[in-house]
Amino acid sequence: MAQIRAVLLGHGRMGKQLEALAPDYGYQIVGWYDIDHPFDPEQAPSFDIAFDFSHPDVVRTHVQQIAALRKPMVIGTTGWYDRLEDVQRLAREAEIGILYGRNFSVGMQVFFRLVRTAARIVNALEAYDVLIAETHHRGKVDSPSGTAQQLAEIILQHFDRKTAVFTGNPDGGIAPEQLQVVAARVGAVPGEHSVVFDSEADSILLTHRARSRKGFAIGALLGGRWILDKVGCYDFTNVFEDILQLRV
Repeated sequence: MAQIRAVLLGHGRMGKQLEALAPDYGYQIVGWYDIDHPFDPEQAPSFDIAFDFSHPDVVRTHVQQIAALRKPMVIGTTGWYDRLEDVQRLAREAEIGILYGRNFSVGMQVFFRLVRTAARIVNALEAYDVLIAETHHRGKVDSPSGTAQQLAEIILQHFDRKTAVFTGNPDGGIAPEQLQVVAARVGAVPGEHSVVFDSEADSILLTHRARSRKGFAIGALLGGRWILDKVGCYDFTNVFEDILQLRV
């Protein structure tokens, strides 16, 4: 397996986790950058791929810089999706591959599929309502998380009684067609997401709890090898099974 030279755009907790695991997945980290040491294309070492786990405000700038160098990249930063069309255009024009995802955890990708199946089943049972709840460390920038938003999209697609998302704290009740997404921020929690199907008779609770950032880093590194020879923008969720060569 040929070694891949990578640069890290963002060297916080996720960047450091990627750096620690990279050699086990065939990567050599040849440079890392952060707010105090920003990426400069003219001074960059020779590399094969860039990983962005930085901040949503600088994602487009990073994409523009990497696209100008005609290199592929993996974007694990969330909260920038209002600029997705622009990022897709840059990928097409530079003829590079960009892999992005709201959650690169392999376990979360399994969880997405379990929630989808559960929503389809419970959709036929009028007695059940549904809620999404997520908890992250107090320093997380976006709220609700990109993962919670993706779970909400799954529910809206497969649970006919819900047609809109409600976030925040309600002043009284909410409409039956609203799907509430509750976000909490506390301590150093890497990430916990729950989907609750509730009726008068019982509750069904599905939960994914990240123990560390290792699972996110593994998914990003596996995805990085996959995107090397692709052109265009790809969502990790949509290509997850192909990346792991799964047939489910």
